[in-house]
Amino acid sequence: MFRLYTPVIILQCFCLYHAYKQKVDPLWYMIIVFFPLIGSCIYLYKFLYSARKLETLNEQIKKTVNKTHQIEKLERELSFSDTVHNRIALADKFLEQNYLEDAYHMYKSCHKGMYLDDLDLLLKLVQCSYLLEDYDECKSYGELIERNHDFKATDAKAAYAWSLHYTGEKSKAKDIFVSFDKPFSNYTLRLEYVFYLLDIHQENQAFKILDAMISEFDVMDPHERKMKKHLYKHLLKARKELN
Repeated sequence: MFRLYTPVIILQCFCLYHAYKQKVDPLWYMIIVFFPLIGSCIYLYKFLYSARKLETLNEQIKKTVNKTHQIEKLERELSFSDTVHNRIALADKFLEQNYLEDAYHMYKSCHKGMYLDDLDLLLKLVQCSYLLEDYDECKSYGELIERNHDFKATDAKAAYAWSLHYTGEKSKAKDIFVSFDKPFSNYTLRLEYVFYLLDIHQENQAFKILDAMISEFDVMDPHERKMKKHLYKHLLKARKELN
């Protein structure tokens, strides 16, 4: 369970990830895999030779090491004291760093006893199982809290709606997506509704709702508009990408 990465392995993983993102010649994968240290150094010299890029690389490696250290620390705490609180803390860190399966299994191990009806835990199970594309599991967890008022305006509710949609419960999914469309609120969830409409080939309605969301910012109080500036930029970006 403990992750004891050496600097060479971390460097090798980073080079492989960078090579994948940059879509370099497949030959470089072989060089990095079979000659971890030398191959990684040659790769860095070839593709990241400038001082600025090397400085950025150094920061990225430090962040990777720090993230690994954070997980190892939480794992040690769990080993010392196996409590639900420590399990959830570790699962949260797994989820934050995109170790989805580790996060899901850790959350799932907590779903028992007095935590069977715990809303926060169930929200995380809904979200995590959806990200893993386990739509049946996502749906089963969502059904446990679908009548809970605090479930209505969460990202997990959108994950639940998509899971219903993907598992054939089209009518129920549609009702949930439609419920997101309330003026001057729920912008993230309403954007999910827009994507849903695009998925079912109702493009005109999707653009109509997206344009309405954007126009709402024109009549907002200046202070509120400033507070939601990041949402406005996100909506404009979505509109541009969907053109």
